[in-house]
This record gives sequence, structure tokens and C-alpha cells, in this order.
Amino acid sequence: MAKAKTPQSVLDALHEARSALYSQQFELIRDCQRIQRSVDAAKEAGKEVDPFDLSLLAEAKAKLSDTILARETLFDIPNL
Repeated sequence: MAKAKTPQSVLDALHEARSALYSQQFELIRDCQRIQRSVDAAKEAGKEVDPFDLSLLAEAKAKLSDTILARETLFDIPNL
């Protein structure tokens, strides 16, 4: 029995979704790095770390984790 070919429109949509996730992950990684540098600089200067920065860092890391799960799902679609 022949395997059904995935329509080009579906492949194009998956490619766009994957590209968007890569872009989102890149921006989230940059955000995490920037916030982490701010936290590290405050610690090195002996200052109190801004709770808002810590909250933003935790949120950015959680979003990054979510995009990684989404990416794994997109790459685990059969028949592609």
C-alpha cells in the first residue's frame, strides 16, 4: 500500500511554524542572557537583585521551555 504524500501546503505551514519557533527561541535566549547579566551585575556590585528582574527571568525561561516542547512536537509529526 502506497504511503500518502503530505500536501505541499501542509509542509509549507509546518516550515513557517518551525521558523517562527526558532525566531521566538532566539529572542527568548537573548532575553534570558540580558536579564541574567543584569542579575549577575547586581550581585557582583553587592546590590540587591531587583525582584522584577528575577520574575522576568523566570518567565522567559518558562516560555523558552514551552517553545522547546512545541518544537519537539513539530519535529515528531509522522509522514514528513
